[in-house]
This record gives sequence, structure tokens and C-alpha cells, in this order.
Amino acid sequence: MTSTTSSEFVSELISNDEFKSYFKNLISEAVSDKLNHLETVVENLRTEVTDLKEEVDKLKGDNHDLKCKMDDQDRKNMHQSMDIADIRGKVFKQADTIEDLQQYTRRNCVVLTGVPEQTKENTDEIIVKIATDTMKIQLEEDDLDRSHRIGKSYAGKPRPIVVKFARYNKKQIFMTNRRNLKGSKIGANDLLTPYTQALLKRAQDLMHQCRHVKSVWSWNGRVMVLVKHEGEAKGRKVAITHSSLLHRIYEESSGRVYASSGHNDDQQQDESASSGHNEDQQPDESPSSGQNDGQQQDELKS
Repeated sequence: MTSTTSSEFVSELISNDEFKSYFKNLISEAVSDKLNHLETVVENLRTEVTDLKEEVDKLKGDNHDLKCKMDDQDRKNMHQSMDIADIRGKVFKQADTIEDLQQYTRRNCVVLTGVPEQTKENTDEIIVKIATDTMKIQLEEDDLDRSHRIGKSYAGKPRPIVVKFARYNKKQIFMTNRRNLKGSKIGANDLLTPYTQALLKRAQDLMHQCRHVKSVWSWNGRVMVLVKHEGEAKGRKVAITHSSLLHRIYEESSGRVYASSGHNDDQQQDESASSGHNEDQQPDESPSSGQNDGQQQDELKS
């Protein structure tokens, strides 16, 4: 078939009404099918979007509920933290009170170290002899409630003597004159609670680490530290009631800020002066770290 013949055929075909109707219906059906498919897709998408929107709304609601619960829990946690802090403060206060009471029960007691030990000895007589001959003070056996050795015996090392005075003022006179024991290898110190004894040991360790800590001693059941900086004529006495005060002294050893135990230093000076204690009056030897404090307390009970 020639090109002329083909063109004529196409022209006749296009001009044919039946063909045009058929072709139009064919295109219409195809477009209709496509539109129906698109409508189905759009409807499915619309359904999915609606479902997603409902899910998002639900998640928003859940998130809001969760946020409300978290806010409520935060408030509860804050109140609980405040309650815990309050309980902790009460526990610390009660612990301090118990510590003070334990130390108060020992207020009439003194520990003597370095006293030669003999068989069948009378410790009351030994203490009276030390007081009169070495310390140059008047003391009678009636001034003593009881006394005895404590701890295990070791060859060449005498056990400490715990003495309980009948009256507090006699104990104070004894302790005020303990400086007279210097050079005798005998030490006299307060009978401390385990906590205060450990605090005294830490303060003694600090004295070897911090050049501004000049001396450490115990007085009336308290651990005392003398802090003295360059250029100061006299040092400053600090009563140590907690280990945190020792940390502060160590950290601020090069400054001018001193730890405080809740009493001002003038009050500490007055208390020391009223008891007859001065800076030179320091123990020659601290109580033995090997003491059994539980055993001491049991033996001292009346």
C-alpha cells in the first residue's frame, strides 16, 4: 500500500462516525478506569490520613497525660527529697546528740598511758602517787571512783589505765596539771568515744600534712586544733566536731578562713581559760589507738 492510499484510508477512517464513536468510547472507558483507580487510591489515602490523624491525636493525648503524670511525679519527688533531707537532718542531729551523751558519760574519766605495770598492783594507789609526786597536786583515793587497766598485755608495753574520778572538778584539776607529766613518758587524756577518738587521730594526721596546724589535743571531750599562720603572734583554737572541718582547714591552710564548730573562737578561748587550759597544756601522748572502747564502756558502768 502506497503512502497516498494509506492517507486516504486514514482520512476515511477518521471521517467515519462509527469509528469515531468507538474510539471515543474506548478513550472514555480508559480514562474512567484510571479515574476510578485514582479515586480508590485517594480514598485509601484519605482513610490512612484519617487513621494517622486519630493516632496522632491519641498520642498527643497520651503524651499530655504522661507529662501530667511526670509533673505530678516531679512534685512528689521534690516533696520526698525535702522529706529525706529533713529526716537526714534529724538523723544527724540525733547522732550528734547521742555522741554528746556518750561523751558526757565519760566526762569524769581519764586514760593514763605509759604507766609501768606491776603484778598485784593497786591502780588507785598508783594514780595518787603520780598525782602527788609527779603532777604536784593533792589527790586522795577517795577522789577516785574506780580505776583499772584495759586491753591486752604485751611484753614491754604497759596497758593503759582508765580512771573515773568521783567528782568532775577533781578530774579538771588533774587534767589542768597534766603538763607536769612532760618528760615522764606518761600521758593523760580524756576517755573519748570511738568517733571522737578517730577524729583526734585524723587531726593528728592532719598536723603532719598541714604546716599551719601547730598542735592537736583533746579537752573536755572535744578535739582541739591550734591553727597558726605566718605573722600571727598567737594561733587560733578550733574545736573539731566533724571531719569536714578538718578538710576545710586543710584546703584553706594558706588562707585566713577558719573552720567553726558553731561556737565562736572567743567562746572557745573563754572555755579554755575557765578550765585552766592554755596553749602549752597539751597531752604528751594521745590515748592508745588499740583501746577497746566497747570494753571501756562496759567496765566503767556502775
